[in-house]
Amino acid sequence: MSQNISIEQIKQLLEDALKNALQPIKDEIAVLSTKVDDLSAKLDKTMVKVDILVVKQQNSAATRSDRLQVVPRPDGSMPTVEYPESIQQLLVAGNESLPDGQRNTWNKSKSKALLQQYEDANESESEADDNEYSSKSRARRLKLARHLGVTNAQLNFAQMTL
Repeated sequence: MSQNISIEQIKQLLEDALKNALQPIKDEIAVLSTKVDDLSAKLDKTMVKVDILVVKQQNSAATRSDRLQVVPRPDGSMPTVEYPESIQQLLVAGNESLPDGQRNTWNKSKSKALLQQYEDANESESEADDNEYSSKSRARRLKLARHLGVTNAQLNFAQMTL
């Protein structure tokens, strides 16, 4: 017994077969798309960390008077406050003379503002330190130097050659 099938029925059968065959592929593509988005976000975070490390490495090779490169913040954005020009600005207290005879324009408020850009609010120190020459002020400048990629060896050598 032969059965006649119309062209419309053939089209409908083909359409149904395609839908059934394509649905698992569409589902798999959706899953893969989500995984690619997750990997892309992780890659972006990794690239930010790499960018930070590259700039810190450049700063770790700087001499006392070389211009410091701006280190991106942990979220990848750039600091929006003033930035020290060189290591020597971080070694000499504010308004003292630098080795080249110029007055140091880097001071406590600039250090605090830049540290806040790199740290969480809960890590920031108290406001009780009003003395530009205190050990706390020096510790703040050295902490900032480390955020910028300046090494202890650089700091010690720069301090010895002041």
